[in-house]
Amino acid sequence: MVEKIKIGDFTLISVFKHRFEKSKTWRSDFRGWSLGLWFEKSKMVGRKDFSNPKRWKDGLVNSYTIGMNLLICKFWISWDFGGMHIEEEKKVQKS
Repeated sequence: MVEKIKIGDFTLISVFKHRFEKSKTWRSDFRGWSLGLWFEKSKMVGRKDFSNPKRWKDGLVNSYTIGMNLLICKFWISWDFGGMHIEEEKKVQKS
């Protein structure tokens, strides 16, 4: 289950997956059994100058993710300020 909340430049995405999901493709997320709490900070392309790929390196923004791995499920929340997401890319390309 994926939920997305967008308020101005702030985007919050939450994801919940469990081992028994009915899916047509094999997910490698659940090959092993793991427990843990984790945090990740990464860079992503921002909305500024998105239509010009040569300037993407100048418009990178931080994306933060915190998650929890349990034996039969995984949950994580990701947030960023001004990052570009797939749905927004389609809107920009049509313009």
